[in-house]
Amino acid sequence: MPFATLLRHGLLYGVILSVALSLITMGSLYWDAEMWLHDYPQDIIEAHGPMGPRAVSRKRWVGALFLVALVAIVVWAIVALHRLAPSRPTFIDVALVAMIVYMMFNAVDLLILDWLIFVWIRPRWIVLPGTEGCEGYADYGYHLRAAGKGVVFSLIGALVTAALTLLVRAVFA
Repeated sequence: MPFATLLRHGLLYGVILSVALSLITMGSLYWDAEMWLHDYPQDIIEAHGPMGPRAVSRKRWVGALFLVALVAIVVWAIVALHRLAPSRPTFIDVALVAMIVYMMFNAVDLLILDWLIFVWIRPRWIVLPGTEGCEGYADYGYHLRAAGKGVVFSLIGALVTAALTLLVRAVFA
């Protein structure tokens, strides 16, 4: 398939994924920011202390919702890619689209959720009790390093997505 077609397709579904996961993330942060404790910088984790049982329980539910949304939107993107293609998309086609979708969310997570909202705007409901004044809230580098890990997970996810797509296609073809 032409690269421009794959790029447009990946960006479209990357936006859809980014909106869905951003809404889940921001909504759950507003509901109970403590459930995201392990995604905060280390000085904030240490100042806050262990996550309470209520946050642990909520984190499981939100994590499940996050995973369902992620898988559903990626499956939707790959099914739509198959409908878009005049011939079967190749492993590279599927991997490239999946990588674009995953990286789109990684970029939105870094630039909008982390740097703009968490670091720069920093609404009160994101600041955990007892952690006011922690330097981690202003640590752009922490979030950049996390996004670097996101690049690795995006690549692995794209390769797994492409491999599973070919497996499913082989089994059901």
